[in-house]
Amino acid sequence: MNDKSNERATWLREDAERLVRLRHDPDAVPAIMLQLLAQKMGPFDYLTTKREVQAFVVSGELAEATDLLVRAAERREMERQRETQRHQQKIRP
Repeated sequence: MNDKSNERATWLREDAERLVRLRHDPDAVPAIMLQLLAQKMGPFDYLTTKREVQAFVVSGELAEATDLLVRAAERREMERQRETQRHQQKIRP
């Protein structure tokens, strides 16, 4: 494993552990949604992520937290790509 992979694995583990701790907060769902930067997702992805977070708050498994982080990053990237495409379509006559 190279340094970049080790760094990403460490980041992912630390963030997943943070989500597990956050689930005990009385406002766990909004706090976790904020950590996942869900506001940068499209509306459908936001709602899907919110349902996943609600399920995670009940289970609280570390593996589920890791999966949640990965899927949230993928959804934010997809929204960024969609925004780029929309912007390019506006520029073209």
